Amino acid sequence: KRWGEVFVPDVVVQDIVFEGRRASLLLILDRTERARTHTVVRERERLFSALVEHAPDVIARIDRDLRHVYVNPAIAAATGITPEELIGKTTQQLGVPLELCVRWAAGVRRVFATGRELDSEITYSTQAGPRHYESRMVPERGPDGEIESVLAIARDITDRKHSELALRASEARLRQSQREFDMLADALPEVITRYDRDLRHTYANAAVERELGLVR
Repeated sequence: KRWGEVFVPDVVVQDIVFEGRRASLLLILDRTERARTHTVVRERERLFSALVEHAPDVIARIDRDLRHVYVNPAIAAATGITPEELIGKTTQQLGVPLELCVRWAAGVRRVFATGRELDSEITYSTQAGPRHYESRMVPERGPDGEIESVLAIARDITDRKHSELALRASEARLRQSQREFDMLADALPEVITRYDRDLRHTYANAAVERELGLVR
């Protein structure tokens, strides 16, 4: 334009006869804003792809028919299924266990229905054993505000799960050892006590009550 702004038009030309002479009828539509919006969308998609293509987490975009419209490469390392095999398909079409398919589908439908994020944990069986994932589903809205797809992000927390299980097992063994110590100490005739650095009693066996008449 005269003041420097770029004008992006759609031009429609129709041959006509006007007052007995051949002529052209031009319809010029301003699509500048649409082109600008398209550029922003393309840039957003480019940045999205650059981020998720190298992410260790499994990232997928799912439509209302529960079909995958995008999956990042991390899916191959997690399941042995390539993104190309998954695009356009549901998890059930790929032979994923039915129970997991049902839970996954219920989560996606819930996000579409409520418009709210959903966090959950899932377990996926592999040849190397079960893997545990922390999943987050996020609604993706279009320009009109309607939810167009659900973005699902699954993070492998197997190592953390193993650590938690090992810790719980260790605590259980410690409690069992403490019970066994208490039973043994209470059966002894000798008075047994434990003190902290401030000389306060932190433990006393049953002999304290039998021999000294004190209440533990």
